[in-house]
Amino acid sequence: MREGRFREGLFFRLAAVRLRVPPLRERREDIATLAGDFVFDPGSKIDAQSYFDLATTFTFGDHYNFRLGVNNIFDKMPPMTTSGNAGRAGTNQCPTGPCNGNTWPAVYDALGRYIYAGVTLDF
Repeated sequence: MREGRFREGLFFRLAAVRLRVPPLRERREDIATLAGDFVFDPGSKIDAQSYFDLATTFTFGDHYNFRLGVNNIFDKMPPMTTSGNAGRAGTNQCPTGPCNGNTWPAVYDALGRYIYAGVTLDF
């Protein structure tokens, strides 16, 4: 505020609630827990994924064929990968190039749940 970089009115609104978050040096037992959320081993094995899809077709008369379905019913996220090897030889999970969005969209469902419908008219 003294240097004119922070609006005084906003500072007093934000300062109405004070929250003290102790630094990690005061709570060393939390370091392993926090680091576990951020550690990613680019050489790790990608596990298989199971996606559940539901589809049906039905026919009306001799000319109408309807189809309706849901892919990835439970909206399961694909495994995350990296296109780098973190400086370790032989650990690249995408040996043919970039993984295109941190996963392999040709192998895993990168879109999430989606519903589709269609009709075919035979004449």
